[in-house]
Amino acid sequence: SDCWPEPNVTLRFHYPDPDWNDLFLQKHTNAVLAGFDETGRWVYSQTLKRGDLEQFTGHKFYLKPGRYRMVCWGNVEEHSQLSSLGKGSLFDDAFLTLESITPKRSSDPLMYAPRPAGLSTKVLDENDAYWLTVTETGGMHEGDIDFVSANTRFQVIVRGLDRIDGTVAPDVELDQLPVQYGFDRKLRGGTDTYRNTLAYTTGTKGPEARASFYSGHFTEDTPVTVKLFSGTDG
Repeated sequence: SDCWPEPNVTLRFHYPDPDWNDLFLQKHTNAVLAGFDETGRWVYSQTLKRGDLEQFTGHKFYLKPGRYRMVCWGNVEEHSQLSSLGKGSLFDDAFLTLESITPKRSSDPLMYAPRPAGLSTKVLDENDAYWLTVTETGGMHEGDIDFVSANTRFQVIVRGLDRIDGTVAPDVELDQLPVQYGFDRKLRGGTDTYRNTLAYTTGTKGPEARASFYSGHFTEDTPVTVKLFSGTDG
């Protein structure tokens, strides 16, 4: 028969806030699910649009009996791109690249699953990987997988300004920002530079200029450089 086998795996997606309220649909416009066998070879992937997620907040699909590592990315289409997934793809070679570092606060940040057991900014380790086993005896494997933000939200604030009216706001520039992840959520090669004009506002201690944006996660030893330019600098 040419019919595709009935689903034998059901994964439900969640995005818990600090109080463990599930905000998945409020925070996601799409999701990409990928599965790899124990040797790290690609076996399955599916892109889920907003409409798909509204019908079922997760995915039902078929896998042959075996043990598989599952990875999900959320909000991929807004500002990032995945490496090609298909026959011959390997977990260790798969990656995601941020195509742009956006200053738009309305943009949904990039998401990743599984969520690490520790802090949301903690680098994923092998103990945090999501594995599922499909048995020979059949039946439905059901599981829940939690998403977490894969971005760092930067906020640059300049205080000590004399005035706002008639003053050209300064620019901020950050370079060496990481833009590429492996499917284990660890950073890979590739950096980008962000530059934007700060917006003036009235702070609690007087005039200040601010800018906020998302970048990839990075560790304390990542050499990110912050530069400020007066509004008249090129």
